[in-house]
Amino acid sequence: MLWSVAASLVAAAERAICVAPRRLVDGVAVCCGLVAWHVLRVRRKVVLTNLRIAYPEWTESTRNKVGRASVISLMRTCFEFLDAQRLMKVAQLECQGEERLDGALAKGQGVYILCCHLGNWELMCQYGAVRFKPVHVVVKPVGKGPMAQLVEQMRARRGMNVIRRDSDRVATMGIFRALRDGHIVGFMADQRRSKGLVVPFFGRDCHTNASLVQLWQRKPAPIVPVSLVRTGFDRFRFVVWPELAPDPGLCGSEDGIGLVRAMNEVIEKMVDARPEQYFWMHRRWKGFEPAGRPVR
Repeated sequence: MLWSVAASLVAAAERAICVAPRRLVDGVAVCCGLVAWHVLRVRRKVVLTNLRIAYPEWTESTRNKVGRASVISLMRTCFEFLDAQRLMKVAQLECQGEERLDGALAKGQGVYILCCHLGNWELMCQYGAVRFKPVHVVVKPVGKGPMAQLVEQMRARRGMNVIRRDSDRVATMGIFRALRDGHIVGFMADQRRSKGLVVPFFGRDCHTNASLVQLWQRKPAPIVPVSLVRTGFDRFRFVVWPELAPDPGLCGSEDGIGLVRAMNEVIEKMVDARPEQYFWMHRRWKGFEPAGRPVR
């Protein structure tokens, strides 16, 4: 019942946002971010704890400023997702390093895209599908039942091919099929996985998702890091970073921990470039957080 109501509200919000002026939509998103940070204080302790770990040299004032900006950025991303079809038509998109992705796709093996929850990651997939090749993503369901179905349908309308995680075998088959077709497979590799490898991220150990490395070991293809950041109102920069070049030294061990470390280092560089647009609400260092700073 709860998820049915949530789905109805999201569908209604999408209809309303799509006819409202873009400036108004953006202004409401910013206001929602301010309320979430200052009034509701949604996961504010988590955000500040994460920023203390990642940037211990910053002052508390700077962390508060960046933390607030990151919550506003998340709200803008959510509103932009609901208005994605119109946004794609009016947005000014600058592409930096596109020749790197063109070159990787020209190899005919398909491409693994390494990305993180930075800027507008949903628009990144949409633009990638329009500019380059079909994009396939393995994602966690948003909510349950009607809510999860609605979000999946919305993503499909935006050009994303969602690979269901009904089972590891089904997901793997979908990924390998997309690669055989020369398509793009996107991986969000910046969130905690309880059974993942323990490697440093911003200098502190944490559980890290190694599924991309495990898939690469079974079916090698170029790994290209990509990010999309907001540079102004309805202005974005799609950045293709240098391709990772796995070698026996990085992947010689069974778990490929060297390549996992290299991936974390690239994501650090992405976040360093625009920390105010990163999703700091996730407990990335759960179990490894500094003593004396409880979070909830």
